[in-house]
Amino acid sequence: MTKLRYKRTWLMGILLAILTFTTQPLVWGITDAEIISGLEAMGEWETAYPLAYQQAQKQDTYQAWRDVAVKYAKFDKHNQAYLKAWQHAYTLNQEDTYRDFLKLKPDSPLRVQAINALFKVVQTTGDMEKYQKFMEEFPDAVESIEALLKLRELAFEHA
Repeated sequence: MTKLRYKRTWLMGILLAILTFTTQPLVWGITDAEIISGLEAMGEWETAYPLAYQQAQKQDTYQAWRDVAVKYAKFDKHNQAYLKAWQHAYTLNQEDTYRDFLKLKPDSPLRVQAINALFKVVQTTGDMEKYQKFMEEFPDAVESIEALLKLRELAFEHA
């Protein structure tokens, strides 16, 4: 009976190793995303974090890193996922992406850089409404002064 129990434990260990380290969906169709979802559903967030991080590395998109940074903030000790999300946001250089990124960690030191990057995108549009919206959203930002000056300049040109 002990040999059977030993073999069963050994086989379960092998199966767990295959599930953990495989990069392709298994024959019976269990994907990494399904494993991660299952662990999350069981409340095993700490166990799911390395798998989710690994999946984000494979996908290497803003959304993937953003999701890991948000869902696993407690386990992302060195803000690695958050920093990867910032790198992708900066590379994408899109107004909506910067606005989304600013919501992730409002007190982050990267906030100043993200606001500045957002302002540069607004500048490229030359849109008065976007300057106005920027000033309303970030009244204390240094860039708001420049936005106000640009608004006056644009208003003068239109007059």
